[in-house]
Amino acid sequence: MSDLSLTQPKLKECPFCGGNARLWVEAGINIDVWGYAECDLCEARGAWAPSVAAAAEKWNRRAGDEANL
Repeated sequence: MSDLSLTQPKLKECPFCGGNARLWVEAGINIDVWGYAECDLCEARGAWAPSVAAAAEKWNRRAGDEANL
């Protein structure tokens, strides 16, 4: 697993504790690259996504956002 903290899109603070989050990716033989965001403080984890951008979008989504409608 790799830490993309140098090239990651901007992430919102953790919705549970306010901690900083970072994106992680995993790739292997014969599989696509997938990623997720995780809080450095409470270790809350966002959903797996098929790209870094999609993982950031999922993490940044909050209840009440227009994107959720």
